[in-house]
Amino acid sequence: MDKLFIDANIFIAATGSFNGGSSYIFEIAKSGKIKIYSSFYAIREAHKNVSRKLGQEKVNRFLDLLSNLTIIDKRNCEGIMASNYK
Repeated sequence: MDKLFIDANIFIAATGSFNGGSSYIFEIAKSGKIKIYSSFYAIREAHKNVSRKLGQEKVNRFLDLLSNLTIIDKRNCEGIMASNYK
């Protein structure tokens, strides 16, 4: 199985567009054809920019993208997710 590292820019692009190539990466991962990985730092950076640039209404879309993702460094990632599901 192919493996792919997702950086903050891919998260932001996929959050902003359901039809773009970045979103397609997450669809392929959801189907089980590839395995995607990211780091706490990339997730934190993406979360900050999605909130600031795309608006709070897009944060849930961003959080949904995390569902098929393996986090390489799990420090404090739960805090990001928990703060948006109040």
